[in-house]
Amino acid sequence: MLYVKTHNITGLKYFGKTVRNDPSKYKGSGKYWKLHLKKYGNDVTTEIIGKFDDWQKCTEVALEFSKHHNIVMSESWANLIEENGLDGAPKGAYRSLEHKQKISDSRKGQRVADETRAKISAANIGRSHSDETRAKMSVSQKGKIKCPRSDETKAKISASMKKKLF
Repeated sequence: MLYVKTHNITGLKYFGKTVRNDPSKYKGSGKYWKLHLKKYGNDVTTEIIGKFDDWQKCTEVALEFSKHHNIVMSESWANLIEENGLDGAPKGAYRSLEHKQKISDSRKGQRVADETRAKISAANIGRSHSDETRAKMSVSQKGKIKCPRSDETKAKISASMKKKLF
């Protein structure tokens, strides 16, 4: 379902998509929009643009609306990117290979903070796989051909481990 939210105090608008039955209860997910709500309160009016069973039709309408209203460049809108009707889609929704590559590229080089690593480590202490799970994992790996590592790869791994140890 595509919707437009209008802040009743400031007049700022936000165009979005939700899979919820009642979009008026959904605040929206845009970064700028959420900051705006935090600052000025959640006094908004919601207008439904359309309900769709077909993701392709939803995408088509969302992109057309985004371009027609120039929601990214206009100061009247809180959207930072064009709404495509797919971002934040429920599990199993279609994402093109190009879209997947963009997501992958945007996450490359990101590093998890040491504090976060420590929290994850602490949460995993004492956790282990059951015997049944271990047996399933063993069966799934049997018969698979494991590619040998090249000398170059081995050297990179070695250098990386030496940095971590010293």
